Amino acid sequence: MATVITLGGNTKMSDQKQFSVFESLVFPKFSLLGPLEIVEVFQFYDVPLCFLSRNRAGSLFLSTLYDLEDETRPSWYLLPVSVIRFQEIRSGSMDLHTAFLSSETELIYTTNSDKIEPHSVFSLDALTFPIPNSRLELKTPTRQNPISSLASYAASTMREAIDLSFENPRFRTTVLPIRQLGQHLKAFQEVVDTIPFDRAQNTNTRGRIPQASLSETELGFVENYAASFGVRMVSLNALPFLWGNSTLDDCLNKLFDLLDISNNPGDLSVQLSAFSSRTIGKYINFLKTLTYTKTSIKASFVASRKQERKAALTSAQADLLIPLLTKIVEEEPLDYEIEGMLIGLVVNTRTFVVQYQKDGKTKTISGPVLDTHLSDASYATINENYIFTIRETESYNVVNDESKIKYALLQLRKPN
Repeated sequence: MATVITLGGNTKMSDQKQFSVFESLVFPKFSLLGPLEIVEVFQFYDVPLCFLSRNRAGSLFLSTLYDLEDETRPSWYLLPVSVIRFQEIRSGSMDLHTAFLSSETELIYTTNSDKIEPHSVFSLDALTFPIPNSRLELKTPTRQNPISSLASYAASTMREAIDLSFENPRFRTTVLPIRQLGQHLKAFQEVVDTIPFDRAQNTNTRGRIPQASLSETELGFVENYAASFGVRMVSLNALPFLWGNSTLDDCLNKLFDLLDISNNPGDLSVQLSAFSSRTIGKYINFLKTLTYTKTSIKASFVASRKQERKAALTSAQADLLIPLLTKIVEEEPLDYEIEGMLIGLVVNTRTFVVQYQKDGKTKTISGPVLDTHLSDASYATINENYIFTIRETESYNVVNDESKIKYALLQLRKPN
């Protein structure tokens, strides 16, 4: 049984054997590719419109109908695809138009009952390819074939790909505790997420990162591999970049610049000038996870059709970098004003509680009072409205992998 779908998403089940009767219409009896058979049909209307075929050597070809002017002699494209590329296409991670436009062999064959001919993908009219963003979106099993090189994987998937290899002397090279692995990967992802907000582009160094930005830098686990405990990740962004650099590409290159600092500290103040305090703070957190667990890493990164970058960082190097980075880049506290009600004030312990409205919701914050005028309760009245100047700071606990926002009251004044 095989799934037969339309690109619009309608599905029905049909016996795959019924499509073998069309093989003599699609493929000539003798060809340079050898005998071919239809393996799976994805769209059918009178004839197979979109399907997968395979020759006796095991090579896979994705096909779409492009010429039905003569109904007795229709013609199809045959796009050579690797197993990795086909799984990207079948699952919907790569759209059909991109797959044809970025042929792995730079060749596309045309076929009908008379002959099969090779063509350079650049010599064909892209308007005859499937329309942009048309996807199959079928549930596809995880592949079982051996892992490919990072460069080959990035080229096949049209994604940015990164390998992280962890080494910890306390554990066997093929084993790493899940809690440690999750902690390292989470800290790594957080560094990547903050990099778009560097000093040159964004003055907002604190607060929530917009979801649109997070979606561009989100990494996803693909598989693990030999080499201590290796983890391969790729971009989860569904829109591949055929030309130029993606946001994630730029972020990973900058992150590797940070990793390279460990091998050539030099003038740290100059090297760190391109990064926001938020990014350096998150990078320090990442280094702390390595030193706390005594873990070293080796990293590789490559974007499609670009040169691979490599870096390595030992736990000892991370331990040396932490105080240097902390001394040079102290994360700046965020000061801002809110209007709300003073619902709690303890003079002896110099603490406050404020209630205010934000996005239609009631919120409460509390913390120490830094305003020197608040020496007695007569300076402010409970349950009255004021404009409060709040200082917000963030602390990170590497032991339990938690961050916490703390608030302090700088001053308060009556609304105008």
